Amino acid sequence: MKKIFFALAALVLAFTGCSKEEDAIQVSEKKAVKVVVNMDKPGFGEDTRAPRQGWEDGDLVGIILNNDFEHVLYLTYSGTAWESESFFLTEVRPGMKVYTYDEDADGNPTPAHEAQKANYFSNISASGNLKAIYCSSGLSYFDPIFEDGVLVGTQYLSIASEDGIGECIMTCDNGDNGTYSVSEGVLTLNITMKPRVAQYTIRDLNVEDGWNISIQGPLNFYAGACFTEGGIVLTPIERALYGYPHQNGNDISIFAAPWQSNADIPNFMWEELPPGMPITEDLYKLLYVFTVHDEDANWFEREFDYKAVEIGDAVIMNGPTTSGAEGWN
Repeated sequence: MKKIFFALAALVLAFTGCSKEEDAIQVSEKKAVKVVVNMDKPGFGEDTRAPRQGWEDGDLVGIILNNDFEHVLYLTYSGTAWESESFFLTEVRPGMKVYTYDEDADGNPTPAHEAQKANYFSNISASGNLKAIYCSSGLSYFDPIFEDGVLVGTQYLSIASEDGIGECIMTCDNGDNGTYSVSEGVLTLNITMKPRVAQYTIRDLNVEDGWNISIQGPLNFYAGACFTEGGIVLTPIERALYGYPHQNGNDISIFAAPWQSNADIPNFMWEELPPGMPITEDLYKLLYVFTVHDEDANWFEREFDYKAVEIGDAVIMNGPTTSGAEGWN
């Protein structure tokens, strides 16, 4: 697991500021479709000390147009723009694996897939809504969801969802936050991402030293999500404690969704409540317990009284290695 932590350190998510990027890109030399991506750069509070100012090389965003679950667009950022070779289209069918139009099951390019891709763009409506998702651990694969033989959604499985570890997730749902248009062979994507988690940062720790961070308390960890007609539904990681550690300057950040009311408490926790325990409106206001340990089995723990944290907030605390820090034992 620690090897995974190291490999994903480069996929740091700590955006600050909010600006626009407009890149007209050619899908390939043989295709007529151009793509203009207008993507914002959301942040987590004003005091994150985040080294990143925008998207980074390797960041990936999955997109669905007009609830068309048979086709999923995904864009990968090259470090300077959403490059042409990073624009793919996938298709799903019952009993079939997801594949790209640019290659067959053996990984070879096929003209038929290219024709299907061009045909899709020629037949979609001139404009509409879109849904988009960013998962910080990266995409593992897409999985179609069927009910009574009808395709009703697409599961977006991230690397973190396979490992059972929480990650940073941002989404863009229908309406003002996500729209597209097609005009004269140009596909324009307008995407406003919103955090679906809060950022928890512990100062003066380096991912390369093997530090892992867990949180017990009033929050849920999520990894991956599901595209549905009604919106993007995050996938909870039941009983998860750990989040992917992201290097944030001299600090480490992990991400989780803090509870806002009793409704956010997962079902398995309700089932474990002692018989006869009184249910109050503020039952969700639990203590925070942070545990930090490195690959040499050096463990540190610290408790905090309940503090209200909202989605998109940034929480920062001194770490066990911070000079003069108190509270860790």
